[in-house]
Amino acid sequence: MLIAISCPTIARMPEQADLQPALRLLIVEDLEDDALLLLQRFRSAGYAVQYQRVDNQLDMKIALQAQSWDAVLSDHRMPSFDAMAALALMQSLDCDLPFIIVSGVIDEETAILAMQAGAHDYLSKDKLDRLVPAVEREIREAVNRAERRSAQQAMQESEARYRTLATNLPGMVFQMRLEADRLLITYASEVACSC
Repeated sequence: MLIAISCPTIARMPEQADLQPALRLLIVEDLEDDALLLLQRFRSAGYAVQYQRVDNQLDMKIALQAQSWDAVLSDHRMPSFDAMAALALMQSLDCDLPFIIVSGVIDEETAILAMQAGAHDYLSKDKLDRLVPAVEREIREAVNRAERRSAQQAMQESEARYRTLATNLPGMVFQMRLEADRLLITYASEVACSC
């Protein structure tokens, strides 16, 4: 039996004109107090935060499938789960969300490996001054990636429609371009190529 899994797309960054911009955070953390510490940073920055805290693979998978999130904040090491497993799960569900590791203890080599695996940033729980700007930056980047994917998909669909049209026309279809003071003619239909 196959079960189709889809990950909701990233939400757009709230407009600056909003009185309290909304932010949806999925927090992968085993300690409620640590999650509340992170949330306090966003609330102090003026965000109305909606969040869910998870500490295992199943709960994270359910949360990712249940609704769209703006970002994922993950502790590095927990008793039954870790940031690398959380990142791998998110990637396996094709979720392109900002993934930021926020940990009390993480050595530089591990952090670099996490970044190479796809994490977008890592921060120490002792130095959270960069947390809000890092999340805002990565949300903007994720929105940009989603817009590029959408534009690329639209272009591929347009090219496919053009090829279908050109192939099914009874006459000759060609494209003329001027490059470096030369006129280039490219044939676009099969009929033209077989002449």
